Amino acid sequence: MSENTDNLNEQQREFCRLVVRGLPGSEAYRKAYGCGEKSAESGASRLLRNAKVQEEIARLRSAADRRAVMDRQERMERLSKAAEDCQREGKYGDMVRNIAELNKMDGAYEPERVEVSGCLGVGAVVAALQARGQRPPVH
Repeated sequence: MSENTDNLNEQQREFCRLVVRGLPGSEAYRKAYGCGEKSAESGASRLLRNAKVQEEIARLRSAADRRAVMDRQERMERLSKAAEDCQREGKYGDMVRNIAELNKMDGAYEPERVEVSGCLGVGAVVAALQARGQRPPVH
């Protein structure tokens, strides 16, 4: 917690947690403070303008975003486990798809680079087209 959010009381922190979970401000205030609807609307409006409350909501959302997004290692571990589970269950098509996805993540499908140098002149292109029985385009 930051220095500013240390000053929040437990009801304010609960309000912030409920807002981050997706409740409307008035509903979050009502649950956190145990009050009626009219008090909740004005109380929520006041709290949502409070800089410390805004900071705490932003901090909680940021933490939730970090937890919601798997990192590369976790994705690879889950795909590996899924491939093993598919093999055990005899779902070989799904197993192959999981392995293919792992290979993509690992860069196993990177194309081999082939460098080509030289120059192909217009005469060579015309000759190749004539050899195939085609006429070169005229512009």
